[in-house]
Amino acid sequence: MKLIENLDNFIELIDDLVFIKDTQGVHTHCNDAFLQFISKSREEVIGKSDFDVYSNENAVQFRKDDENIFKSGKTKLYEESYLNQDASVSFFDTKKEIIYNDAGEAVGLFCIAKEITLKKEYEIIYQDNELLLEYIAKHDDLQDVFKKILSMAESRNIDAKCSILLLNDKKENLLCASAPSLPSFYNEAINGVAIGEKVGSCGSAAFKQERVIVSDIDTHENWQAYLALTQKANLHACWSEPIFSSANEILGTFAIYSDKVKTPSDYELKLISSYAHLASIAIEKDRNNKLVKEKELQFLQQTQESNKQLRESEYKLSQLFENALVGLMYVDENRIFLKGNQHLLDILGYDNPHEMEGLSVRQFHLSNESYIAFGEANFDTLVYKKHINIEYQLRKKDGSTLWCELSGQALDESIPADLKKGVLWTIIDISERKILEEKVRDRSREIEVKNKQLEILATKDHLTGLYNRSKLDEDLKYCIRRSKRHGSVFGVIMMDIDYFKVVNDEHGHQAGDIILQEFATVLLQSSRETDAVGRWGGEEFLIIIENTDKENIMNLAEKFRRTIEHHEFSVVKNKTASFGSAVYGSGDEINTLISRVDQALYRAKNSGRNRVEFF
Repeated sequence: MKLIENLDNFIELIDDLVFIKDTQGVHTHCNDAFLQFISKSREEVIGKSDFDVYSNENAVQFRKDDENIFKSGKTKLYEESYLNQDASVSFFDTKKEIIYNDAGEAVGLFCIAKEITLKKEYEIIYQDNELLLEYIAKHDDLQDVFKKILSMAESRNIDAKCSILLLNDKKENLLCASAPSLPSFYNEAINGVAIGEKVGSCGSAAFKQERVIVSDIDTHENWQAYLALTQKANLHACWSEPIFSSANEILGTFAIYSDKVKTPSDYELKLISSYAHLASIAIEKDRNNKLVKEKELQFLQQTQESNKQLRESEYKLSQLFENALVGLMYVDENRIFLKGNQHLLDILGYDNPHEMEGLSVRQFHLSNESYIAFGEANFDTLVYKKHINIEYQLRKKDGSTLWCELSGQALDESIPADLKKGVLWTIIDISERKILEEKVRDRSREIEVKNKQLEILATKDHLTGLYNRSKLDEDLKYCIRRSKRHGSVFGVIMMDIDYFKVVNDEHGHQAGDIILQEFATVLLQSSRETDAVGRWGGEEFLIIIENTDKENIMNLAEKFRRTIEHHEFSVVKNKTASFGSAVYGSGDEINTLISRVDQALYRAKNSGRNRVEFF
């Protein structure tokens, strides 16, 4: 690959990180995007080796990768990680291609890296959810599941110590369910703590039923009563997320502690929400399992007694059928119904057992495939003495369906001589459990949708629906970076509603909100699709215009002014606005640009309002 002329200008056209190194790992070229990411000046990079530019850990790995590429002689496209100064990790899709001179000798590497950290974070959350959901499905020991969730959470958060606390039956106290990484004296001290508005992070989160983030335990009012305990345990931050059931019942809290003063990132907040939801699924599964086991225990006790009765007489067998707490269906080896108890009649909707006697069990199945599968289970029970346990959908007398758990037990030499060889099927109605499982799945989907909605809402002003100040700041930074790299020009218009305080004073804040919403609608309808329109704060609005000049931005501002002047507002018919505008100058930063626009706006307001001024 030959180097082209004016290489530095060429790589500045690329938004991704671009840098060139010689065969010894010395940097010869790089673009501004690369310098901004590693927070170094060009003088600190050009002519410096990997070990001068990066941390030792990063440099060792980069040199190893580069040497392998030179040995192979091939371009390499791969995913790599970068350890940041704050110990967090960034991820990149990286391509490294060997540079050759005219003699065909390798003289360096051309490297381009696209950051994929956000994508990687979502992949990590998705993978964690998949692994933990599978673990929850395969393991019934709740303590074991809790430890697995906490272990996964701690592996994703540096220096983290996690806990799960569950509310008691009265919903008044938190009990320590699992916190293997926290000191035992700490767990013993908080076990049974009464929830309240200012009871640490977990007690407050359970009481308010909302997330509580404490970045500095030593100074936060919630923790003042527990400082001796937290200082002994070396705990200085605690983030707590409520755990809710699928029916939105508060179950407990999931918490992450740190031995440092620390504020969670957006990624860490997503992780906390995800782990709390997984804990909820595990708790509800455990509750369902306990209900099923109670019924199984009841049935086992009944069956043990019934075996004795079956050997004594047919009468005792009949008594067992009628008194069993589950549905009992006795079928012969040809799958013909012989006998059933009252509980079975209630489950399938029949009035008396004579309606079912002599029927093929095909009558109770939804499809021929279901009937064939049942026949195979019946055969395995009889021939191989297998104890079959399956979940089935059965058809009731009225044609409706329900989910049941079926357990098959062969009856042969142990039964009275006047009864036929067959299978005794126990039937438990699990429709409610299936509905609950579906609710859990629906809840999981709802949380996923809500997370996506929250990501969108994070960029919007809650009153007007326009971009908020945070999003406008982000767009301004992007426009400045682009202008520095490509020489593009953009402008900014700031609008302030004239005499807005008078509206609030005379008509109330609700009227003021309506005026703000109507102004937002007028601005949005009058702007172009490429313009960024947002609420800067209070009664001020900001419009970012790309690829513009002074004349164009003045014309646009005047267009906005005239549109507003002739618009009939609902609360106060005649409302006007003042406008300040400016065009980005080479080398300006956000504060400088906004200050200029603000000065222009101030001049417009001082000159009689309802006018446009340019800095």
